[in-house]
Amino acid sequence: TANRSPAFVRDKVYLKNLFHRIRALLALNCSLIFVTDGAIPSMKLATYRRRLGSNSEADCDDTSSQPLTSLKRNKGSEFSRMIKEAKHLGLALGIPCLDGVEEAEAQCALLDLSSLCVSTILLLTT
Repeated sequence: TANRSPAFVRDKVYLKNLFHRIRALLALNCSLIFVTDGAIPSMKLATYRRRLGSNSEADCDDTSSQPLTSLKRNKGSEFSRMIKEAKHLGLALGIPCLDGVEEAEAQCALLDLSSLCVSTILLLTT
């Protein structure tokens, strides 16, 4: 509940915490890359719409004749703003950022499967 307090956003505690995590990882000689979420995958659209309060049959009908496709995330949300600020912090510290096609976790798994990284750590989550 601390992250829901006005001071958390006003004082940007999330950026301070992220900075110290980055600093600690860099002190261990880790090479870092930020990976962010892309579009919402089709298999999660019904849940996403339900959470937004769109309960109409048109929004929740998974058996419609048109196949579901990915949906762009709300770039104007508070969390999206926090992610953008975290990306700016990372870039200022020389950390590259990869925008995932859909889920960041899936993008990290692909990097790992391709042997492009040794491990992944999830630092930011909703």
